[in-house]
Amino acid sequence: MITDDAKYIRRAIDLARQARERGNHPFGALLVADERIVLEAENTVVSQNNPTHHAELNLVQAAWQTLPSELIRRSTLYTHRGWGIASMARAAARWARFS
Repeated sequence: MITDDAKYIRRAIDLARQARERGNHPFGALLVADERIVLEAENTVVSQNNPTHHAELNLVQAAWQTLPSELIRRSTLYTHRGWGIASMARAAARWARFS
């Protein structure tokens, strides 16, 4: 049986593949609240010509532009990076107050 965490990590891997197909670095991230995906993002560093457009940072920015803060605060960020997210993205996620 596939756990919910595994399901969300697999989706992050799919997003990473999409990013790579678009010529970007292979990273994806998603935000989950109440057992459903509420937002997805992928890396756009190359296509946007911006070194700060990591998948996690794109997700944080989109979350705060489109979602109510109470939903954000009870959300969990998922990514497929086995070694954890980059320090810049980790700090942004902490400041975003994801659970």
